[in-house]
Amino acid sequence: HGLVPNPTMTSVGLLMGLYNGSKKDNPEMIRAADYLLTHVPQEGNAEKSLRDTYYWYYSTQVMFHMGGDHWKKWYENLYPMLVRTQVREGGMSGSWEPLGDVPDLWGKYGGRLYVTTMNLLSLEVNYRHLPLYDATTPR
Repeated sequence: HGLVPNPTMTSVGLLMGLYNGSKKDNPEMIRAADYLLTHVPQEGNAEKSLRDTYYWYYSTQVMFHMGGDHWKKWYENLYPMLVRTQVREGGMSGSWEPLGDVPDLWGKYGGRLYVTTMNLLSLEVNYRHLPLYDATTPR
């Protein structure tokens, strides 16, 4: 348990590295971000769900800070899928179904509030985060 590298723990480790000063042009960071791109957000199906809001949340932050093609390729998979799968009618409109036909991997633990919160946080990363490596003061 936890001894085998996987995309989820890679994304968490990368984000912690970025927040602790690792540079996005570091070859190891690039290689790890490339690895995450082999696991872009996908829905999967009823037999094998690939919905993983926890992984998506951390990877979305990593890819945003990496920028360039990493961000573009990640977000072009994440955004349309999340918009398409959002509940559109009824009392739960605006949320995401945690245990529907294709359940979220964390839906049975966190429920609708958790899944919806994580998806919303992923969707707003590029609106609420300042890129770690962009200058914030005039030169």
